Amino acid sequence: MIELRRKVFHIFFGTLFIVSALFIPSYILAILSLILLVIGFYISEKGLRDHPIILLFLGKMQRQHEKETPGRAMLLYVLSIFILFLIDSLLGQKRMLIASLCLLTYADGFATIIGRKLGRYKLPNNKTYEGTMFFFLIAFIFLATLYPQNIGMAFLVTFLCTIVEILPIEDNLSVPLSCYLFLYLSKLVF
Repeated sequence: MIELRRKVFHIFFGTLFIVSALFIPSYILAILSLILLVIGFYISEKGLRDHPIILLFLGKMQRQHEKETPGRAMLLYVLSIFILFLIDSLLGQKRMLIASLCLLTYADGFATIIGRKLGRYKLPNNKTYEGTMFFFLIAFIFLATLYPQNIGMAFLVTFLCTIVEILPIEDNLSVPLSCYLFLYLSKLVF
């Protein structure tokens, strides 16, 4: 149940940033996400994590192994969003930004939900084949929609991001940043 709450929040929060990215310049969203990040670190490090409102929120979404570093996953999620907006402020590749945010928000979020609910075949890193295949499907739908003129590139980037997603590293950082990188590099090749 905790994982479902986490992913619903993950999807909701990500959707807010995706919609914002359509109307607000990336440098402003980079500043806003940096402010959220600083507030999050302050809460996590300065003991405000014991405040009843913070406890109510974190207690319902915190995994057992994350109790030592309250809000760690959420901080990494916001850090990833901040880095994406910062990069986009410099490079101005809005479609790459939206694609990366969609993979972070929807492909990762729904892959976990499907993997937890329907997953039967486990991968070594506590993920499932079913969740991974769903990640691939959702990611490909978004990339093919955003890059209809280059389905081959969308497939390749989806494949590479799926490999990154199953690696035993923090996917809230690795998936969206590698998506942006792969899309940027593919722009040079395709």
